Amino acid sequence: MKGLLLALPAACLLLGCSKSPDTAETPGPDPAQTIAAGLKVYTANCAVCHQVDGYGVSNVQPALVDDDIAAGDPNLLIKAVLKGPAGVIPADRPRYSNAMPPFKQLSDQDIADVLTYVRHEFNHGAPPVNAQQVQTVRAQNGL
Repeated sequence: MKGLLLALPAACLLLGCSKSPDTAETPGPDPAQTIAAGLKVYTANCAVCHQVDGYGVSNVQPALVDDDIAAGDPNLLIKAVLKGPAGVIPADRPRYSNAMPPFKQLSDQDIADVLTYVRHEFNHGAPPVNAQQVQTVRAQNGL
């Protein structure tokens, strides 16, 4: 009985500290599914120029592997995809003979998935991009 009296307050404390069902966080998208979806978008839209391995083609298309733009500010990267990089990337960046076109026809989710894939596969440690970020940048730029 004495053990039960000691255990009851401890159990109440533990239960009181746990999240109630109405405040529990909803899980985000499955990272593996996002990466797989991004790979599909990359293969269909990006790999022909940037290559499957992300190393691009010297003097023709830039490498995405360890690229500062790809790993950096996600808003700049989203704008580069939506508008094409020519008017978005810093003026002092190297220029390539094959200009990337805008990909504003892709859905917000497709852009988020492909950028998450690129940042995961080629720029280790860069955080993912979500569709809400793409939607916001698209709206701010009238795209």
